[in-house]
Amino acid sequence: MEKDIHSRYPNGASSTFLSSQNSSSTTTKKLVIKNLKSSTSAPPPDYFDKIWPLLKQALQAILNGTTSPTNEEQLYRHIEHLCTITSTSDTNSSPASLLYENLKKVFDDHVQTVLPALLSEMGDSNDYLRLLNTTWDDHSIRSILIRQLFIYLDRTYVLHASVPSIWQVFIGMNLIDNQLSFSGN
Repeated sequence: MEKDIHSRYPNGASSTFLSSQNSSSTTTKKLVIKNLKSSTSAPPPDYFDKIWPLLKQALQAILNGTTSPTNEEQLYRHIEHLCTITSTSDTNSSPASLLYENLKKVFDDHVQTVLPALLSEMGDSNDYLRLLNTTWDDHSIRSILIRQLFIYLDRTYVLHASVPSIWQVFIGMNLIDNQLSFSGN
């Protein structure tokens, strides 16, 4: 017949052992906790070239308000991997640097596609303000999502490279401001 034995410790924790009345000794099993194995394998040398088209497609989908073919967690992991790859040469050719520059280029291209619609409505001030408000609201929401995806890049590469943060690049709208003021003259 088995009997429960409760042990109390000074910190309030307790443990329960099942012991047999016929046997005076209890058997205890030792629990061994092993460290997690981290993958130390380096990504292939052409990792950026393989991943960038996927990231670009997702960025364009986000900026255009459509569904990205890749889920956000996978995108974040790819960005994190690109930021952790160390380049043997200078910082300007690191995958993180290339990622940042390509991200800016995708944004610049997107602004160039949105700009003609904004410029075409400049004649009617009410329509222009409605379109500008809608465009700004859409852009703000999409920028937040992009910043969330690229936060690892923002917290690693941008912090050490003395370049504008992703938030400044997207929300600052410097390019749109410059384009609108240039087109208005």
